[in-house]
Amino acid sequence: MRASAKLDSEMSEDSPRVLMVLSSLLQKMVTENDKHASVLDADAATSSTLATHATTMMQRLTVFHGHRAPSISVEQYVERIFKYANCSPSCFVVAYAYLDRFIHQQPGIPITSLNVHRLLITSVMVAAKFLDDSYYNNAYYGKVGGGEHARDEPVGAGVPLQARLPPARHPPSLR
Repeated sequence: MRASAKLDSEMSEDSPRVLMVLSSLLQKMVTENDKHASVLDADAATSSTLATHATTMMQRLTVFHGHRAPSISVEQYVERIFKYANCSPSCFVVAYAYLDRFIHQQPGIPITSLNVHRLLITSVMVAAKFLDDSYYNNAYYGKVGGGEHARDEPVGAGVPLQARLPPARHPPSLR
């Protein structure tokens, strides 16, 4: 079975193709980073000091990290966000650009199964607020994200990500 046929079967027929591409790219990234993280954890666990292991772990933990990986796949999560957030498909493209920028600005924080869901809902929320004429409040995006955000850290914890993005540029008004 070719890869695109597999993607087509996982996403609903109403989903724009950009969602399938985005979820596929994110899933590949998460799979690679999870493999790399497990190797780092094994190396740190065999190191001579507990302090080295603790330092390694603290460098990678952020407010976006969960205690365990959610049971929902990246593809299902993208579909869920698209269904309930009512944002335009272009928000997902911009959200991916935000994630790419995050990766380059924070190379010590790989996107893994422990943080991809929170990073994704936060980046889509920021993109929707930037691009779309109508959008929801942070609490609603937390519920769309599965509700765990409302209990643990609010989706608004992603404000540092938003603060690192360039300000919106508006064309000068014509007079």
